Order: sequence, then structure tokens, then C-alpha cells
Amino acid sequence: MKTFPWLLRRELWEHKGSFLWAPLVMAAALVLLVSLPGAHFSVTVNGSDAAQAAQRAVMTLSASFLGASLPLFGMLAFVSLFYCIGALYDDRRDRSILFWKSLPVSDGETVVSKLVMVLVVGPLLTIAIAIATSFVVLLIVGGVLAAKGTPVLGAMLATPAPYVAPLLLVGLWPVYVVWALPSVGWLLMVSSWARSKAFMWAVGVPVLAMIVVKWLKLFIGPEWQGDWLVRHVFARALAGLVPGNWFLFNQGATFHRALPDGSAAPPFAEIGNLFADSWATLAAPGVWVAAAIGVAMIFTAIRLRRTRSEA
Repeated sequence: MKTFPWLLRRELWEHKGSFLWAPLVMAAALVLLVSLPGAHFSVTVNGSDAAQAAQRAVMTLSASFLGASLPLFGMLAFVSLFYCIGALYDDRRDRSILFWKSLPVSDGETVVSKLVMVLVVGPLLTIAIAIATSFVVLLIVGGVLAAKGTPVLGAMLATPAPYVAPLLLVGLWPVYVVWALPSVGWLLMVSSWARSKAFMWAVGVPVLAMIVVKWLKLFIGPEWQGDWLVRHVFARALAGLVPGNWFLFNQGATFHRALPDGSAAPPFAEIGNLFADSWATLAAPGVWVAAAIGVAMIFTAIRLRRTRSEA
């Protein structure tokens, strides 16, 4: 495994633009957008209600502390999709695989390095950039509100949100890994198998299968159980790389927004509920069955790479 760190460095060097510079550019664009005139968070202050307005501002900022960084996670899904499709296909297409196979590097190490890149390095880089972006946006919004006579930055920094929310975000990363395994396995398997048009095989087959299943329902009727196939098989093959996809595929997952007595929960409590509800989805046996299938497809990708040298 002495060669594995070098394989991982190779992946980072070759895809630094996608996993590092692209989110940094988007983060800078988000900060610039917040800094533009007319794009600021505002609070209505009416005489003696200034203290209440400041309190409302603190609560709103606590609840939306990480909200400004959400586009970064959408970019992560997009980048990861294309990375996985080309991970094992591109080096066969340009025949650089012949060079890598001449080195003392196993197919297993090569595939695992790409797996670590898409499931560990990419998400953690995005999380780090998202946290930094959220703090910068918080400082900008706090400064603007202070200039408008509503100083809330000090009170905001005294709340748990700026410190606990990043920890909860990092804590969601293992949940993301488990739910992403089926998609990563499918995409890597297609990437190692396809001799041409890897994107069409990886994305087109699930999409076409969903269309056919929906079409069959028109003739068979409501008793046709095709919706289960669409939801838990074909859609999972593509959407697993989207952070938070577990709330779409796990029907038992709920995002609690109220306290047990029925009263509304404080805004920051929703962040904790999101964390708890996300981890609760792992209690479903189907999640682990799908993850095991994803691992099996990854092993298949390793075996296929041993036998296919050109695309």
C-alpha cells in the first residue's frame, strides 16, 4: 500500500480543478453576491422593538448559518457524477492505462484511490469550503446589519450555531458515504466496462429504464409495482451522489420541525433534527442492502479493469 498515497495524490492533481478550484470559485461568487448592494439580510425595526428585531435576526441567522453554502453541495453532486463516469474509462480511451499497468500498482489500489477521492476527499473539501463560506457570509451580513443599527454579530457568535453546525455537517459525511455507495458502484462499474459513450450507458440506461417502467404502468394499471423499481433502483443509481438524497428515498425519514408539545421549535433546533433524522435513515435494512450491492459493483469494476485495457 506504499503506492496508494501517490495514487491519491495523482487523483487530486488531475482533478484539482473540479474538486478544489470549482467550489472555491463558486464560494467566491456566493460571497460576492451577498456583498452586492440590495442583496443583504434586512430587519424591520420599530422604535422600542429594536431588541426583539435583533433577537429575530440572531435566530434567523442561526437557522440559516449554512444556507449560503448549499449551492456548493449541488456542485459536488455534479462534479462527482462526471468524475465517476470518466474515472476508469478515460485512461482506457487515451490508452494511458498501458502506462499505469506497467507500474507496480494493482487494479484494486487504483479503483480504491478513485473511490476515496469521490467519497472522502471531495466531500470533505466541499464541507471545509462550505464552512469557511458560511463564516464569511455571516461576517458580511453582521456588518451590514450593524451599519443599519442592528448589531447582532456579537450575539450570533455567542450562540452555538457557528460552532455546532459545522460539526454536525461533518457528522453527516458518513451518512452520505453509505447512501452514495450504490451510485458510485454503478458509475465505476460502467466506467470500467463501457467501450464507448460511457455517459450514455451510465445515465441513459437508468433514465430509459424509468421511462419504460412508467410506460408499462399505463397498460398494466395501478397494480403495477414499477414505481418501487423507479424509486429504489433506477433513481438510486444516479441520485445517490446528491447530499441529502436520503430524505427522498427513505419514506420513513422525517424532518421534525416542532417540539413534542406541538409548539414550534427554535430555528437552530432544526439543524440538530436534520442530523438526528439523517442518521436514523441508516436503521432501514434496505439502505445496507443497497450499500452492499454498491460494494459488489465496485469489486466488479476492479475485475473488469483487469481484463479491459482499451475503450
